[in-house]
Amino acid sequence: MQIHHGTGNMKEHKSIIGIILTAGESSRMGSPKALLPVGDEGKNLIELQIDAYSSCCDEIRIVTGCNAAIIRPHIGEQIEVHNPN
Repeated sequence: MQIHHGTGNMKEHKSIIGIILTAGESSRMGSPKALLPVGDEGKNLIELQIDAYSSCCDEIRIVTGCNAAIIRPHIGEQIEVHNPN
């Protein structure tokens, strides 16, 4: 894909990759923040973030950590990057 800039130059479009961080322990919260319900649509935070990123990013990466097993079912087909630390 090429993008036209106002100067008349054509530049190659580079992929935009969105990164969503969910690797924290959420120790003060008591449950993963990514799974908190948000709004009236019945979606949680990670689902809303994926929806928002999908409109402007070519790809999305989800960084998971200690709560990966319970977050994983909510990320759909997005690419997971697991941080074991």
